[in-house]
Amino acid sequence: MKLVVDKNVLFSFIKKESKTRKLILNIEVLELVTPSFCIDELNGHKELICEKSGLSDSEFEEAFDDLRVFVKVFSLSE
Repeated sequence: MKLVVDKNVLFSFIKKESKTRKLILNIEVLELVTPSFCIDELNGHKELICEKSGLSDSEFEEAFDDLRVFVKVFSLSE
């Protein structure tokens, strides 16, 4: 089953030890997708996310890379 996730889900995935991250990493039944502008916005707020969450740049990048593995990004034209 495909499920479109919004930027709030993506933001919560980045947080350390979040329940959202645990769910996404452990649920194989769902195919998660998100529009590219959500990924762009998440990446555009990297500094603020790191500041608020206490993540280092490398921890953010690692979480961001994990996110890209588990959530398919599509363009609006798709």
